Amino acid sequence: MRDHNAQRPVYLLDVIKGESRVADEENIRRVSARLHSEDIPHKVLEARNGLFPDHDVFLVPEEHKNQVFEIASDLGITSVIYLAFDRVAWLQVSDKAPGNPLGTLKPVRDDFDTFQTYFDNNRNQAYAIL
Repeated sequence: MRDHNAQRPVYLLDVIKGESRVADEENIRRVSARLHSEDIPHKVLEARNGLFPDHDVFLVPEEHKNQVFEIASDLGITSVIYLAFDRVAWLQVSDKAPGNPLGTLKPVRDDFDTFQTYFDNNRNQAYAIL
């Protein structure tokens, strides 16, 4: 992810809950609009091969963690993923707790289908937490 978010910690915010496709798509639109309206820098990745159909997830810089947890709380989402400088992924349930380690975000082949992958369309590169 060689862009303005590449060398700093970010939060990966997945707003899909899987209750209904319409509600999930509305959540994506609502969060995207909120990030734009509050001028919060973010990047969109496509999540594939997970429990839910392919959908967008948001990368938000660490300095906006309050907004990330506000959005998650507003939508009833119980956790977010924190990607540290070394790209170790942590599952966090609050902005105060350090969270549990999930693995490391690493580039994978585009056809990688063992784990959920995050696809960066700008770079044509897939990533997975391994």
